[in-house]
Amino acid sequence: MLPYWEAVTTEPTQTFIGGAALFAMSGFEADENAATAAFFDFLASSDTQVLWHMETGYVPITTAAYEQAAEQGHYVEFPAAEVGIQQLSLEAGEWTRGYRMGFYVQIRDVMNREYGRILTGETSVDDAFAIIEAESNDLLARFAATQGG
Repeated sequence: MLPYWEAVTTEPTQTFIGGAALFAMSGFEADENAATAAFFDFLASSDTQVLWHMETGYVPITTAAYEQAAEQGHYVEFPAAEVGIQQLSLEAGEWTRGYRMGFYVQIRDVMNREYGRILTGETSVDDAFAIIEAESNDLLARFAATQGG
């Protein structure tokens, strides 16, 4: 399980998961929408989820897939494979509901670049955080302009 500071909370809470996402856009013909829905159904099926989970460590998106993996003895053979699922299954906390932020990947790149500069002594923490804030705000403004927000 992920560590936590007892000065902040007395009980561990769930974390939120990061990763890729798939979106289906509007404006397509019915047959194309049906194909997209069928593909999403395939991806979300227990068999597909279990395969990805067992082969890659990916966390399954359904309880049914988790239970299927358990029935197949996956967690007996690989107990660590269940830890992330257990962490995600804990009760939610104030800061564990996830995030939704446009250009998050680009903002994360800015953050990682500046953290590296802090750790190598190239810049101060205050200067790095000022750059992160300025570049992130620029990216968020660009996202809002391109997404009609």
